[in-house]
Amino acid sequence: MNANRAAGLIAVVVFVMATGVATVHAGSPTGPVYQAQKRVTDAESQLRKAKAALRRSGDKIRGQIEATPEYKQAAAAARTAQGKYNNAVKAAKESLAQAPEYQQALHERDQRQNERDALRGRTDATPEQRTRAAVELLKAQQGVARIEQKAIDSDPAVTQAAEDLAQANAKLAELQSTFPQYALKDPAYRSAQQQVAQATSAVNEAQKQLQQARQQQAEAERQKSEQEIRNAGSTLMRNSGIR
Repeated sequence: MNANRAAGLIAVVVFVMATGVATVHAGSPTGPVYQAQKRVTDAESQLRKAKAALRRSGDKIRGQIEATPEYKQAAAAARTAQGKYNNAVKAAKESLAQAPEYQQALHERDQRQNERDALRGRTDATPEQRTRAAVELLKAQQGVARIEQKAIDSDPAVTQAAEDLAQANAKLAELQSTFPQYALKDPAYRSAQQQVAQATSAVNEAQKQLQQARQQQAEAERQKSEQEIRNAGSTLMRNSGIR
C-alpha cells in the first residue's frame, strides 16, 4: 500500500471515529452526570416541599391576623365602601342614559359590533376587512368609555365614595402589614424560612456539581476520542507497512 493511500485511509478513520465514536452514557444510573442530575432533582423536590410548608405557615399567620376583631371590622368597612363606590359609579353611568352624545356613542359601538360580527360569518371576508372592523369596534368602545369616565370623574358622589374606599383599604393594608411582626414571633414560620434557605443552597450546590460533572464528562469523552483516533491511526499504519 503506498503512502498516499494509507494517508487517505487514516483520514477516513479519523473522520468516522471523530463523528461516530462511542461515548460514556450520561444517562447510565452509575454515571456521574446521571447521579449529579438526580441530586439536582432531589434537591429541587425538597425545595418545593420547603416552600409549600412556608406558604402553609404564612397562611396560618394571616388567618390569625384576619381573625382579630380589628381586622374583621376593617374588612367589613372595606366591603361596605367598595359597595358604595360601585353603586355611585353605576348611578353616574345611568345618568348618561338620555344624553345625546352618549346615545350616539352607544349607537356607533353597536353598529361597529354588528359589522364585526357579520364579517365573522363570511368566508369571503379578507384579513384586512376583519382587522379594520375590529379596530373600528375598539375605537367605538373607547368612545363610550371616555364619556362614561368623564361622568364618573365629575360626579361628587363618586369622588366621595372613592375617598372613603381608599381610606378603608389603607386601614386594611395597615393591618395586613403586621404580618412580619407575627412571623418573627412564630417558631414554625422561622423554622420554615430556614428550611427554604437550606433547600435553596442545596439546589444551588447540586446544580454546580452537575455542571462540573458535565464538563468532566465532556473532557473525558474528548480525550477518549483522541486516543482512539491515535490508536486506530497507528494500527492502520502498521498494517500498511508504514513506519
